[in-house]
Amino acid sequence: MSERIQDSSGPADSPDEIPAEIIHDEQDRLGDTAAVAPPVPGAMARRAFLQRAGLTAAGIAAASARGANALAAARPRMLHSSLPDDSPAPLPPLSGAALERRKKTLFCTEYETWFVPPVDGGNYWGNAEAKPVLGHYSSLDPKVIRQHARWIYDAGFDFIQIDWSNNLGVNWTNGNAKGIMGATMRLLAEYTHLKRRPNFVLLLGLDNGSISTPQFYAQIQRIEREILAKPEYARLWQHFDGKPLLNIYTGASFSAPPAYSNPHFTVRFVSAFHEITLNPGGTWSDLDRAAIVNGPPTPIFPFQGHSLRPWKAGPGWSLAHQPKTGVYATHPRGVRGALRSEPFTVTDRVITFNYSGVDFWLYANATRQFPGGKIPANQTLFVLRDAATGAILRRAFPPGMSKFTMRQWDVGDLLGKRVIFEAIAGSPSGVPYGGSLGFGGLAFTRCEQMVASVAVGGNEDGGGAWCDWDAHLRCSGATLVQFLTAAFRYEPQVIMIKQWNEFGAPDQYGVEASNDIEPTVVHRLDGPYSDGWGYYYLDLVTKLIRQYRQGFRVPQVLLDTRYP
Repeated sequence: MSERIQDSSGPADSPDEIPAEIIHDEQDRLGDTAAVAPPVPGAMARRAFLQRAGLTAAGIAAASARGANALAAARPRMLHSSLPDDSPAPLPPLSGAALERRKKTLFCTEYETWFVPPVDGGNYWGNAEAKPVLGHYSSLDPKVIRQHARWIYDAGFDFIQIDWSNNLGVNWTNGNAKGIMGATMRLLAEYTHLKRRPNFVLLLGLDNGSISTPQFYAQIQRIEREILAKPEYARLWQHFDGKPLLNIYTGASFSAPPAYSNPHFTVRFVSAFHEITLNPGGTWSDLDRAAIVNGPPTPIFPFQGHSLRPWKAGPGWSLAHQPKTGVYATHPRGVRGALRSEPFTVTDRVITFNYSGVDFWLYANATRQFPGGKIPANQTLFVLRDAATGAILRRAFPPGMSKFTMRQWDVGDLLGKRVIFEAIAGSPSGVPYGGSLGFGGLAFTRCEQMVASVAVGGNEDGGGAWCDWDAHLRCSGATLVQFLTAAFRYEPQVIMIKQWNEFGAPDQYGVEASNDIEPTVVHRLDGPYSDGWGYYYLDLVTKLIRQYRQGFRVPQVLLDTRYP
């Protein structure tokens, strides 16, 4: 079993010259993966994942002594698991109804069809972060379409999300948009002949922030006429809630999406960065920086008008309004007071709320234990209590900022229980700082969709309103595993693994910051300094999807730090 590191020449750019050795089946790449270690409970931090990587430096050195092509000969069993002697006893996999629920989850990956001959100044391969093993291909090439379909289907994906989000506005009539749509039609035509292929959905875009434009409706009419009305194409469309799923991208927006429905489709609007935009209107997400449950909300005692009722408010609490966050409760620092909800029943798996504020008392006190549910007088805290006993069931400390951010609690173990939510403002004596505590948006969130990204790198130059964070790089797969650890717990209806083949700056500005999965050429295999990732991420995704469907409680894989 050889390591798929391409030689310095790489594969030919012409898709007609695809080397036969890359058209392989799953077993050749993964080996015998039937015997896997049982899962272990809990989740590991990214550093812990890397400490349990597939090969140590000593292991690589030993492999080097066995031959000149040591990296090829000593491919690690990176997709098998081994537990140290002091590991806790593993939990058994899910079974019965719980396992059947897992099997209903749909996996998807975002797919680009924009690799067409450059038009209108376009140049799609000029700034790619790595080179695919298929070469600098055309999205029109049947061989490429077929090989992608086999890879994606065999990895366990149910459907691809074809990206048309840049096609509207000034782009509607240009050659790039026509190329993307034309390549999509070529893909669908090829899919009609394949047994091993995923389904598809389309990701449209707003027309300069609006759907009430001739361009948007012309695109909808074209889709209905050229795809949905043709049975051979319509049968390829992934259904959700009983109809073909149509996604519409709004961008990273604080505003709720426009009102739009279509009797032919299940429509879902897709936003991004929900830890900041606060999941407006229950949109799905195209990219999040943390593992977030996305779906329609069911508000719990929403604030209305100018009254805090039915909430019980202590001293200092009042209502305020911001265009981005809506109506929320605020409390000035310096006065102790709690905001308490009426009792309510936990009816869904996830509770979401928006919060802001700083707890200065916390920085001066090491203890965070609250025996008997009693909270120190100077503590600022958000808690979920048992309505009958007062016991603290969940807690969250202020996020340490004046801007609102989103918090989610997994309350699956509390279903049916009567609870009370409290926002508690402490009164730190002797602290001269000002500031305030903010809270709002308490809701149950339907667990429809989550994003698991290989990396969240942002833009290299840091430009733009959404590019001012510390990049979450590939870290040999640790970032992806962290995302999926949460998905294993929440079991959403749709898990989108971001992504298959964007290959272009500014988003995919470097190998380690890229979230592309498609296999690439590797000339240098040197961890974060590698110039490609080979088949590593396709293999890893395949294993993780398989473990999810087999009922593993958490992902259980070894990571190979030779890869970026």
